[in-house]
Amino acid sequence: TALERPPLPPPPLGVKPVQFPPPPPTATPEPEPEPEPAPEEESDYEEVVEEPPPKEQAVDDDVNFVEMATRALDATLLALANEMIRKAAEKGYTHVHIEPTETDLELRFWIEHELIESSQLEKNIHKELVACFKSIAGLDIDEMEKPQDKRLHAILANNEIDLRVTTIPGEYGEMVAVSIKFPDEE
Repeated sequence: TALERPPLPPPPLGVKPVQFPPPPPTATPEPEPEPEPAPEEESDYEEVVEEPPPKEQAVDDDVNFVEMATRALDATLLALANEMIRKAAEKGYTHVHIEPTETDLELRFWIEHELIESSQLEKNIHKELVACFKSIAGLDIDEMEKPQDKRLHAILANNEIDLRVTTIPGEYGEMVAVSIKFPDEE
């Protein structure tokens, strides 16, 4: 029996999680039965049996299956990205910055130009966490060399907020900045 995963909590901000189709079945087809050999007859000729050439498997050099497998966003990290935005909005923070350093990720919450809270995250989640923020904002996940920017409107706990998600390439990877504007701000 397969292990069952507990259901994931619904993502905040009305963001629909990425749905991927199930993998194709892995059942291997049954081999065809070999035909029965014909009865041997006496012959003056020597029988020459040639082995058929090995079947070549079609390999598309342009397909990188490892890369394809890593594109499926981790639901836990997607939930983490949504939770960062939710926490920031609930506490009235105006900016969330995720900046990679040589050894870790710096997570910073700001109100205007004042740093309110800071912590470090594991560096190994950097690329996928950035991809999650890009997915939430509808940015190009594959573009890592150029800055990207997108504005979106979200509803969080019946409150409307405007988000601006920006990614900027840097020395140690892409930085993410999420700006939050509340409706009462003009």
